[in-house]
Amino acid sequence: MKKNLKQTAILLIGQGVVIGAGFGIKAIQTRYLGAETYGLYAFFSSFIALALLFFRFGYFNSIQILLTETKEASQQQKLAGLGYLISLVLGLLFAVFIFVSAFWVDDLWKLDIGKYMMVAAPFTILLPFRNFISAYSIGTNKLNLLASFDSMAKILFLVLLTTLVTLEWLNLYWVIIGSIVTFSLPIAVASRNIKPHFRNIKTTWTAVQNKNKQHGFHFYLGTTANQSTYKSDELLITYFINATQNGFYTIAEMLCTPMVLVSQAFSNTYFKKFRNQSRIPSGMLLINFLWLCISGSLLWLLVDFLVPIMFGEEFTEVADLTKGLILAFFFQGLYQPYMFLTAKSKGKAIRNVDFIEAGTNLLGNIILIPIIGIWGAIYTSILAKLIHYLGKVYLYRQYKLEKL
Repeated sequence: MKKNLKQTAILLIGQGVVIGAGFGIKAIQTRYLGAETYGLYAFFSSFIALALLFFRFGYFNSIQILLTETKEASQQQKLAGLGYLISLVLGLLFAVFIFVSAFWVDDLWKLDIGKYMMVAAPFTILLPFRNFISAYSIGTNKLNLLASFDSMAKILFLVLLTTLVTLEWLNLYWVIIGSIVTFSLPIAVASRNIKPHFRNIKTTWTAVQNKNKQHGFHFYLGTTANQSTYKSDELLITYFINATQNGFYTIAEMLCTPMVLVSQAFSNTYFKKFRNQSRIPSGMLLINFLWLCISGSLLWLLVDFLVPIMFGEEFTEVADLTKGLILAFFFQGLYQPYMFLTAKSKGKAIRNVDFIEAGTNLLGNIILIPIIGIWGAIYTSILAKLIHYLGKVYLYRQYKLEKL
């Protein structure tokens, strides 16, 4: 129990640094780029985040599960070595995809972002490594690695932006490239702590492949369908309205994100322990519920005051959008403890819930965004996250009945 509390505290401190630095980063970006140029950056970030979902194939989740099943340091290091190799291969594939995408993205969305994507493409090799480091940290319950990685990346980016502002060099090129290259030092530091081994790669690969067939790939299919359709709202807002409105929407999402980040941090600390537990601790569910109620209420009360101070009068519309998204993030936070089911390798069952949410996201966004704009995306997110939460509760109850 003490170890879990310590890990939770470490991760919460790390998340606090990430959130604080994130607010500083957004304040600089919005004030010095302006609403229109920031909208282009928001589209780039949305496109990268959406595309990256497809470049996982379940391997990181499979490694995460295998890490929970072993206490041998040598085996963990072998899994880490394979994880780094997979990250490198996926990073190369992803960079090629982004470079090729740069040739057609402007025509489809009627933007001027392709030239920025072309320059940024080689640096995107780094991005899959963050997914692996997250999986390794959660699987080994060494959450200080994830906390330090995210904190260092955000602080470096904030320092870079501050320096560029001081030198009067800040522009969209630097913001886009800086958001990626600041991952390089945290990856190097994490590698030094993880100490990956590259012995017996073939044997380790076989174990990961078997786990991927049993659980990881099913989990990947579900989460990719779910998360990609959820993230599609940002690209559809850009397509049907404009990039500036998408910029407002992504800032509103960012303001709501701390609600879920804390729930994730709390749940991640229990992930390895879930492997040997028969149920989710009731106290954990209660604490998570209370946190979401309190944080959501505070955000609702303060957002009208915070937005103009942080981002400027040009972004006042963000406050109303944030109030609408609070309920969606409330439901998303509620189902974080149900990663218990992931620890139990219930990939196929989770996949089915994800598919249902994906269908809700896709239909809602395609139908409602052209009709009522951004609020169509907000209403869709609320309904989809509620459905996901109810689906996870149902699966959890079914799991308990099976164990009786």
